[in-house]
Amino acid sequence: MLYTRDVDLFGVVRHVVGSGDAYHKGLSSSGFREFQSVCEHLPASWVMLDVGANIGATTLIAAPHLSAGTIYAIEASPIVFEALQQTLACNEISNALAYNFAASASDGAVAFHQNSAFGHIEAGAPADGIGLVEVPMKRLDTFVAEEQIQRVDFIKIDVEGFEQHVLDGLAETEARHRPLYFMEFNSWTLTAYGRINPLDFLERLIDAFQVVLSFDESGARIPLTKADAVLFLYKNMTSKNFVEDLLFTNDPTRLAHGPVRGDLKSSWVKRWRRALAQRRLSGMTPLTFDRLGA
Repeated sequence: MLYTRDVDLFGVVRHVVGSGDAYHKGLSSSGFREFQSVCEHLPASWVMLDVGANIGATTLIAAPHLSAGTIYAIEASPIVFEALQQTLACNEISNALAYNFAASASDGAVAFHQNSAFGHIEAGAPADGIGLVEVPMKRLDTFVAEEQIQRVDFIKIDVEGFEQHVLDGLAETEARHRPLYFMEFNSWTLTAYGRINPLDFLERLIDAFQVVLSFDESGARIPLTKADAVLFLYKNMTSKNFVEDLLFTNDPTRLAHGPVRGDLKSSWVKRWRRALAQRRLSGMTPLTFDRLGA
């Protein structure tokens, strides 16, 4: 059963449809501050792919800023997709279209674990397993071609550990349009669901894109390089509850104006260095990270 809840999203009261689960009940502006800070600088005519649109919060936030553009909201879970459709309808969002499929690196079908707002692909699992349902699977390159989408400017990705699969399925779109990406980096879901080493994924991302930015506590954007990757992952796992956002692109001109810190002297780096110094003084083994696998 689906329920409607009124949620204030950055000063606009929205009717958000959901199952009444923890995500739906706890939905508020606080979880989307970085996303809002990016959206408020986007050109109104930009075209967006909202990959992992869930029950529609990010589409609702982006819609007013892309008033002359189009948002393609993509959600894999059939149950959550129904809520997404209703959310868009009851808020009269006219510049967004909803699609029910799992974005991935190939076309076909895949088993999907329906866990309310926290569902995810079950790679290699039979679709008749407990809690699983078979859903269409499609490369974003295929989707863009089928829908004859002429431009792609902004892509949001939040797919519970399968972000690499999504990126692998949009090589043609990336080469042609070089969009701006906003992506959730969740080291827990990458490891547990995607079976991907989060450090390997992060380093591959940094190699593949000219600019990769993280966000500090104030919302300022921090350039991220391979030299910073281990420190970033340490912070992610110890003080960020495994979850934070990244902004990246191969076209730096797409980056909106915003506070950027280039010195990387944020408080978590200082804490890391203090911890190393304390361990050296006490004769303890220095802190290191072993990779989770190849």
